[in-house]
Amino acid sequence: DQRAHALQGQLRWPLDRRVRTSPWRASKARALILFAGSEMAVRSAAPGKVIFAGPQRNGQVAVTLDHGNGLRTVYRSLGKIEVEVGDTLSSGARLGWSLDDGRPLRFEVRLKGKSLAPRPWLAPEPG
Repeated sequence: DQRAHALQGQLRWPLDRRVRTSPWRASKARALILFAGSEMAVRSAAPGKVIFAGPQRNGQVAVTLDHGNGLRTVYRSLGKIEVEVGDTLSSGARLGWSLDDGRPLRFEVRLKGKSLAPRPWLAPEPG
């Protein structure tokens, strides 16, 4: 969808400051691993509606946002969640907090159910 693709290079990074990153499954790069190192606020990459917030079957705490036109972002391995299903968020709204035990945040971009490489969708990294 062209409206969703118009957001390429425009999504906000989910953390406020530059952190060490590593692609998950480097050859596929379908998620971005963000090493916060300590508890940090996790923020919405774009305006959207919370369609999932809570623990997953694997025990990871996650939030999924629907940005419209088939575009969704997923934030996994959160320490705390501050949103509920049905909440409408602005870009940069706090979703929750990263884990404070050193485990990384996992950020995903999906378009019509297909996982995409997140980096092309993100704006330049925060300073």
